[in-house]
Amino acid sequence: MRRPMNRRIRRLCMAVLAAAAGLSARAVEPKLGTSPRYCNPLPMVAGDGASASGDVTVIREEGRYYMYCTGGGAWVSDDLLDWEFHAVTGVPVAPDDLIRFAGAHKRLFTFNPDHVWERYGDMNEYTDVSWIEGPWMLKHNGRYYLQYSASGTQWRTYAGGYYTADHPTGPFHYAPNNPLTRRTDGLVTGTAHGSIVEAPDGNLWQFYTIVLNNPPGGRRVGMDPVAVDAAGNLSVRISDTPQWVPGVVANPARDGDSGSVAVSVNKMRAMNALSRFSSQQPGHDAAYAVDNSSGTWWEPSPDDASPTLTIDLGSATRFDVTQLFAIDSARLLFTGGRRSGRAESAAPTTAGSAPQTNAFQYTIDASTDGETFSMVLDERANAVPRNTIFNEFPPVTCRFVRLTLVNWPRATPLGIIEFTVFGRADGFLPAETPVLEPIEEAR
Repeated sequence: MRRPMNRRIRRLCMAVLAAAAGLSARAVEPKLGTSPRYCNPLPMVAGDGASASGDVTVIREEGRYYMYCTGGGAWVSDDLLDWEFHAVTGVPVAPDDLIRFAGAHKRLFTFNPDHVWERYGDMNEYTDVSWIEGPWMLKHNGRYYLQYSASGTQWRTYAGGYYTADHPTGPFHYAPNNPLTRRTDGLVTGTAHGSIVEAPDGNLWQFYTIVLNNPPGGRRVGMDPVAVDAAGNLSVRISDTPQWVPGVVANPARDGDSGSVAVSVNKMRAMNALSRFSSQQPGHDAAYAVDNSSGTWWEPSPDDASPTLTIDLGSATRFDVTQLFAIDSARLLFTGGRRSGRAESAAPTTAGSAPQTNAFQYTIDASTDGETFSMVLDERANAVPRNTIFNEFPPVTCRFVRLTLVNWPRATPLGIIEFTVFGRADGFLPAETPVLEPIEEAR
């Protein structure tokens, strides 16, 4: 007959099992270079006159995902990471043409001025005006979630909320934690008009429109995981730094952040910065390429055949230590043609040269001293047209990062909304020792 295990031994065994479980969990934590990441806005492929420019709908059908946007076309994916563009015709933009109803229509809810975030304006200052749109219905755990957007895409306060019900036609109840998706600063703003879809691993993901501050109507697409609490409330943390893609971590809403942060913001005009650039146009300074705003952009001179931007990441006074960073990825946002109204013809192709492409081609180099640079990313052969780009590369410790453009679409002037370098602090250079001059005694 087996003797029962005493409490002390049982607690010891449980502690050992818990420690082993902890070691196992840590052993499978994602590491840079072993698991892919994404970064908003998403780097969607453009083609055949179509672009992923908002009002995004993602549908899952037989294990595949289909994305449709107001820009036209369709994108297909198996994993919500790699999207293949397909030219399609006859797909209506948001909303689908509602010309027939299956039955009598029913109003489920309307604009409520007591919901301040629904009001018009960049400060939600118009108390009696709104534009309610972008409905999307989700059924999850027996509950119906009806998403909607307010108060208009011309405002950076454009946001998404939701109502809940036990039946698809209501009655619907306003969610206590609205708005669900809202961001008014940085590059990812005006986050609304999207859809929720279930990833292959069972987690929910929110796709949404990103409204650029300038030009009016400029839009991109973003996504982030959805958390569902014990009461059935949804929540979404809008991200603008590298995140683990669907399927990498078990709980992406909690553990999806990869830990890399933007290390290049406002480093062009920082005190004592050794940053520099090849050229710039009046009103479109090079500093605008790193100001973390979608309302400004850097526009090099038209005769600048190879525009360069060198950023001093570790600028400080000469009496302070100079921070070094281990950089691991970069994001580029281009204006996509909506700029100062000028247009240029495509650059001619000379005999024996590579054919012209509408894809952006560039290199990224890194340096510790600002004199000797090593290439960390070579995209000179890139042939995929995108107006947003995100690249990962093996971490490299440096102080200076240099971007060099070698080719771009020539129909309109080159404009870089933002060049963001991501990484983590990784050591420093020693501060200079001040030299004190002797003080002459007064005679």
